[in-house]
Amino acid sequence: MPLDPEELDGIGDEVAAHYSALELAVLAAVAETARRGLARPGWAAEQARLFPRLASQIRRLVADGTTRGVSLAADAVSEAAKRGRDSARADLAAIEETVARNRAVPPAVRPVDGARTFGPTPARVTPTSPVQATSGPRDLTPASVAQVPPSPASASVAAVRAEAARQATTEALETAGRAVTERALNRWQQVVAEMARAELAGDATSLQVQQRVLDEWARRGLPAFTDKAGRTWSLQAYAEMNVRTATHQAFGDAHRAELAGAGMDLVIVSSHRNPADVCQPYERKVLSLSGRLSGSVQVPSATSDELVTVQVYSSLDMAKANGYNHPNCKHVESAYVPGVSRPGGTRPNPAGYAATQEQRRLERGIREWKRREAVALTDEARAKAKAKVLEWQGRTREHIKVHGLDRRYYREQVRVGAA
Repeated sequence: MPLDPEELDGIGDEVAAHYSALELAVLAAVAETARRGLARPGWAAEQARLFPRLASQIRRLVADGTTRGVSLAADAVSEAAKRGRDSARADLAAIEETVARNRAVPPAVRPVDGARTFGPTPARVTPTSPVQATSGPRDLTPASVAQVPPSPASASVAAVRAEAARQATTEALETAGRAVTERALNRWQQVVAEMARAELAGDATSLQVQQRVLDEWARRGLPAFTDKAGRTWSLQAYAEMNVRTATHQAFGDAHRAELAGAGMDLVIVSSHRNPADVCQPYERKVLSLSGRLSGSVQVPSATSDELVTVQVYSSLDMAKANGYNHPNCKHVESAYVPGVSRPGGTRPNPAGYAATQEQRRLERGIREWKRREAVALTDEARAKAKAKVLEWQGRTREHIKVHGLDRRYYREQVRVGAA
């Protein structure tokens, strides 16, 4: 059964919405405090007096928000694993239905003469392996077209990995929560000191300084994590990336474990319109989950008594080592069904991928100006931000029209509400 590459779309939306609301709640708390004594002499002294209360409010918001966010993330990972299992079981049921239409004795799996193989070849499996030809009525189950010996332990391994993914995501989000709290408070203390100096020097009004800092946070988000490349991730972006990666991993692990448990070693990679250049070479190609099958091999057809020759493009591990299945990757694998699945390939589309990345940039711009509108300290700043929202929405509409993309309105939203 072909898998929809969009199968996991939306599974982490509640987490993203939650952290978007949490970021905005922190910004709103700072903006509300900043308005106290706005544009009046002595503002910096007033802010210093109010700082302990603001610090307590932000710590409470982030602590409560992190607790809720961790729970939502754990639920998302569990749901992804369930979807992976269900999808694989649907694959196996579809194979069983197809096999049931043919009752002949299946031939054994073997490599094509002259083909390179690595490790134990299918021709050397034990006589009890489901890939070995037998006499008598054909077994009307997916095992009758199995490609390697079943691996019942795979499900346990997948469950352990799913739990590890949940734990890693929990730790990452808790660490990010602590970091964003301290970074926000330290930055606001710097702002108060900066404003005090600006007032004394007459370089800028306190209102200008305040708005500049709030706009900076609205543009970049609250800094939560700096990666090895030196890029700083906002709390929302970091949470969303972590959950998307964990759910994709849990889905894939559970899906592959179910297939491996039935002896189905070959999978076919999905495709979508604008793939990343590291993933595109694997689209519609056949991969080996275990790495035991490679090169040209012949496997029992699910629709006839004949052998089907298939080119195994790579092992899954090798594909991953070359960049396939990267964070935020949308590709998934489904069981290769001999005689039914149609492997092939797709053409590179770097312009299409670049267009999707530009759409993401435009969506970020819309969200930025919506946040700036929410933290505007004056009517003038609010009107400017609102005009910018309309401008970026217009640019997005034009870009989507030119490149034939789908507009994802949820990506343009700033979720305002309780975190």
